[in-house]
Amino acid sequence: MTQPNQPQIEAWNGITGNHFVRHRERFEGMFRRLTPHLLRAADVRPDERVLDVGCGAGATTRALAAAAPRGGALGLDVSEPLLAEARRITAEQGPGNAGFALGDAQTYALPAGERDVVVSRFGVMFFADPAAAFGRLAAALRPGGRLAVLCWRTLAENAHFAVPYGAVRGLAPEGAQAEEDPEDREDGSPGPFSLADPDRVRGILAGAGFRDVELRPLDEPVRMAADLDDALDYLLDTPEAARLLAAAPDPTPLRAKATTLLRPAL
Repeated sequence: MTQPNQPQIEAWNGITGNHFVRHRERFEGMFRRLTPHLLRAADVRPDERVLDVGCGAGATTRALAAAAPRGGALGLDVSEPLLAEARRITAEQGPGNAGFALGDAQTYALPAGERDVVVSRFGVMFFADPAAAFGRLAAALRPGGRLAVLCWRTLAENAHFAVPYGAVRGLAPEGAQAEEDPEDREDGSPGPFSLADPDRVRGILAGAGFRDVELRPLDEPVRMAADLDDALDYLLDTPEAARLLAAAPDPTPLRAKATTLLRPAL
């Protein structure tokens, strides 16, 4: 039986999830030019039922539900903090046909054949068992259903990750570097770049039963911050930075050194 993705669940219900809540508007700004590509690929019709995997604070769920006024969208996420934010915003803004559920797509009881479309914006790279997860998503789709996802390409192809990470990667206290290297791992373990290898993605999707798979590289600018100081504040507030600073006997000089290295790199 597939086991829940416990390390990811703990992170997204702790430091990582709270970070994404704090910076919700920033992330929406960062993804503003990417999200329309996802919505066009999903091509949701007015009466369709959509599943949004890794929905976070629900922006994509709300957009998908608005596109399906006679159907609806269900956002699924492992993060209680983000789902609380999603429900709060949706209660204030609607639409009424957007709903949310707490669960891991690897193990969540998705009714077979219930969904017309499965969508995810940067939510499918964190599975411990992607073959099982995508198999369950395929089973949740009706015959002829569709899957549309956004996921990151390699670290080197994403400057907003690579530049700051490259500037400070040598700063980790002894023994902490291996733990705090998830941005750099492209070996398939859960993390932002676990689906960066196109051949691996094709293999996973084919094994899950998906056909007519099309992978499209997107190149869009990502605006991380309003200015340099805002970018520094954000980067030093990331979960990775917080863990490294917490591991240091005295975080003050480490923070100062990171700022010194990041400023010219940015």
